[in-house]
Amino acid sequence: IFVFGMMFGVAMTGCTAPVLGAVLTVVGSFGLSIHSLLLILAFVAGMMLPLFLIALFMDEVHVGRIRTFFMNKHIYKFPLANIISALLFFTLGIIFLTSQASNPFVRIGDAIGITGFFSNASEWLVVVTQKISPEWHLVFGGVLVALFGFIVWRSYANRR
Repeated sequence: IFVFGMMFGVAMTGCTAPVLGAVLTVVGSFGLSIHSLLLILAFVAGMMLPLFLIALFMDEVHVGRIRTFFMNKHIYKFPLANIISALLFFTLGIIFLTSQASNPFVRIGDAIGITGFFSNASEWLVVVTQKISPEWHLVFGGVLVALFGFIVWRSYANRR
């Protein structure tokens, strides 16, 4: 698992390095403050939380178990994770092949209105966080860390 994590880190460097550079530049302009800490924590949580939730889901669904399928008098055995991955890649391939845009997800996001939603939410979040005192930022960060710790604790407590 450690080697897998290292490979994932190497593969993600090209995607996350520009964003991390931007976050560190903004944090450097603020100096040492709670706001800087919250920006870095938000970046780390944004990178880690989806992977953590996917891992919890995969553990609950038991995607590592071998599923047996019978087709044309043949027996096929595949892990559920392989089947889900194949369907996901097939769907993404169809989206990329049928899309006229260079990035089909931007086009899909524009069509359903989610791009504008995230843009407005980001602007609103900046306005709200500027009105809140730094002490409350620390309290909010502590609540987020405690919530994450509780989720991790509950996931391990349920395994016993």
